Amino acid sequence: MSNFIKIVRNYENICKIGKEIINHKDLIKHVAPTNLDKEFHKQDNRIQEFVKLTKSTHEDWHKNTNSINEYWTGWS
Repeated sequence: MSNFIKIVRNYENICKIGKEIINHKDLIKHVAPTNLDKEFHKQDNRIQEFVKLTKSTHEDWHKNTNSINEYWTGWS
């Protein structure tokens, strides 16, 4: 798999995790009070994964900026 495809897929995963983080507030409205701690722990893990994946993908992108085929982008 090319580096560019890997980078795009990582950004898609970042988007997915971001949406889960945003929707957490609506999710916890329907959770039993006894399970709230577990849900907040899951949210903390999502946030940590989001930050980690964002950093690593950003670094990968800067290392592989030439991985985009110039013919895909058209005239610059």
